[in-house]
Amino acid sequence: MLRILIFILLSVPLTAKEGISLERIVVIGASVSRGFTEAEPFGGEKSNLLRLDRYLDAALTAPHGKIINDSNHLFFVSVEKEASKQLDRVTRRDPTLVVGVDFLFWFLYGHPEKVGNRLELFDRGLELLSKIEAPLVIGDIPDSSAAIGHMLARPMVPDPETRAEANRRLAAWAATRPHVSILSLSAFVESSETNVAIKAGPLTLDAGTTRLLLQPDRLHPTHPGCAALALAVMATLTDDGLKQEHVLWDPEKIVTLSAANAN
Repeated sequence: MLRILIFILLSVPLTAKEGISLERIVVIGASVSRGFTEAEPFGGEKSNLLRLDRYLDAALTAPHGKIINDSNHLFFVSVEKEASKQLDRVTRRDPTLVVGVDFLFWFLYGHPEKVGNRLELFDRGLELLSKIEAPLVIGDIPDSSAAIGHMLARPMVPDPETRAEANRRLAAWAATRPHVSILSLSAFVESSETNVAIKAGPLTLDAGTTRLLLQPDRLHPTHPGCAALALAVMATLTDDGLKQEHVLWDPEKIVTLSAANAN
């Protein structure tokens, strides 16, 4: 079962919870957030239609502000430099909510000669995120070893122990910061790779169909995958007070709306 840990409660228009507003939402991160397809390695129209903010916007029918996407599909080229740039922009935008589903991914993955000590780099990523004072939703580290031979080379993938330790450090870091919630990207990827059923609120994606949520590169979501990821987020919001009628529980319609709203 896919479990997403994220707290964004909706009680009145533009207000998710006392102290949390949906007026200025900013997405940060890498290619999952920005949208990516192998057909356009440097971005383009097809990649643009896979931007996560489009699906979050289409899935959330309650009143909310425009969702700004400051992520970059070339995040991996210069991890700390790009992360710092994104966080500088976040500060200037004065967001009421920041979503970083894959922001930490390249702080653990990557070629050893560029990453160095993976856990030390991961700690620096957490240190950078400490600059954010607004409510923050941050994704954990998934097992993307299925992407070896596709988008990833074997040396780029951390071993299970390192990945587990990074997620332990993330949990400990978030536990001392009430404004931080962890989104389980690892659960989403595992559910998709094992092709098991995923339940999101009143919606159930049947076993045998969820493998289609990831592109052949095994690293990036398809259009249905983006919709499913958005609905998994919305399902957790309903657990915390968001009314189900404020969510569009139809992934096909979400895909259609996200394309229709392209700009």
